[in-house]
Amino acid sequence: MESDRNEFERRVLWELRGILLEELSRPGLPEDRISVEDVYLDNTGPEHSLVVLLLEETQPGCLFGWRWPLSAEWSEDPIMTEDPNLLATIISANLEESLVGGPDLPDECDAENVTWF
Repeated sequence: MESDRNEFERRVLWELRGILLEELSRPGLPEDRISVEDVYLDNTGPEHSLVVLLLEETQPGCLFGWRWPLSAEWSEDPIMTEDPNLLATIISANLEESLVGGPDLPDECDAENVTWF
């Protein structure tokens, strides 16, 4: 049911915001030069996703974006629907892995647009 999916996605978004704002603000992490600008749900099309927008202090004027696709199946999984923090934790771990273990953020960006990685 679409309303169940929307409610589940809102709950995951709320949990993810809490995790990212806490985790990415701890001093001493390798990504401490990165701050979260925004976390939102993009449900404008048939494929929904959670979007994280980031700022990197050595690249002023650049806004970086990262997406996590939210499959409708997630909202039908009884384990996930019971505890949306579980999915939010998985998503935040993937983002952190992308920031710490993946390639660096792009060196160049378009100040008028989001630079996706």
